[in-house]
Amino acid sequence: MHLPVFLIVSMILVFLINIVSKRNQRDAEAEERAFIEKEQKANTTRRKDISNLDFITIPPCLSSPSGLLSEEIAETEKQIAALQDKKIVNFTGITNTDLKLTYGAANIDALSEYDNNYLKLVRLIVKYAKQLIDAGLTEKAKEILEFGMSVNTDVSANYTLLAKLYKDEGNAEKIKEIRLIAEQLNSLTKAKLLRDLDDILLEKTEEY
Repeated sequence: MHLPVFLIVSMILVFLINIVSKRNQRDAEAEERAFIEKEQKANTTRRKDISNLDFITIPPCLSSPSGLLSEEIAETEKQIAALQDKKIVNFTGITNTDLKLTYGAANIDALSEYDNNYLKLVRLIVKYAKQLIDAGLTEKAKEILEFGMSVNTDVSANYTLLAKLYKDEGNAEKIKEIRLIAEQLNSLTKAKLLRDLDDILLEKTEEY
């Protein structure tokens, strides 16, 4: 007795699905074992010297008060000032496991603090720049956003705000430079950011 064609096809599909499923399970188990082994090695890595890291210094454009009476701006300046004497390092894209492997497990708390300070800083840069733009201080805002870009922030608004300021000046070349820098980012939002920068170049831009 011959089996119906659809039944044969269904049996083949089930067989193939089982093979793929088992292969995926083996791969997942192998990845988990590799991660556990790497984490165990990281946790036993001895402390390294971290005094020569690429520490970020807050520049005068961020550390000098604007002199404005706006409560919002004053509060942002206060938050930036709180970071002035803290150690700041950009570890974007580097996992805690890799940090421990590189610098030693005993340093992870300090390294995490440095990275958190960086995240606070790049977010404050955009917040501060927006407030300054609203207050008409576009030159100071531009300087601040340029600094954000120089420390490889992955906050998209830093790049689009700066591009819009250059657009207002009629400086298309600077926008192209921003795009080249943005192309090097290791960010999940990079594709959208590049489209937004292209729109700004083509004058498809919205308000700040």
